[in-house]
Amino acid sequence: MREEKRIFKEAAKERLKDSNLLYKNNRVHIAFYLLGYCIECSIKYFIINSLGCNNIEEAEKKVGPFYYHIDKVEKGHPILYRRMRFLKLQIYRINPRISKNRNFDSICNKLCNLIGKFFGTYGWRIQLRYSSDYSLSKNYPQDYNFKYIEDNFQDIFKDVGEIIWKI
Repeated sequence: MREEKRIFKEAAKERLKDSNLLYKNNRVHIAFYLLGYCIECSIKYFIINSLGCNNIEEAEKKVGPFYYHIDKVEKGHPILYRRMRFLKLQIYRINPRISKNRNFDSICNKLCNLIGKFFGTYGWRIQLRYSSDYSLSKNYPQDYNFKYIEDNFQDIFKDVGEIIWKI
């Protein structure tokens, strides 16, 4: 039987490949949506693994609920961003050995930065999965930064890919 945490890591890697193929076929916005999904899968794997658990249920017994979509907001800030900062401290308490792992701290900080960028600068929203490029420009022009995503997709892709291959 496969451990659930591995499924998240494999899903992140596969969706990263899918995102690249979509981008190469001029499907930039759905490719971008998949990058957000890659981050969510990476976070799940990273937290479960850092706690020495095999699945979400085991991890949540130790730290409480930790999964939120990137675009879920409370008081103007992504909940997941704040939750990641708190989880980092909880993981240090539960697994003191990890405080000696510089890679853990670096990855945690990079994940938090990506969450902030995806919600803020890039305008990632869960609604992307239900939209065509046309409906996005019509329905979410103030939130979704089309031009920026199109012009900078390769850099965004690289940032997400670096995290996925490090975890």
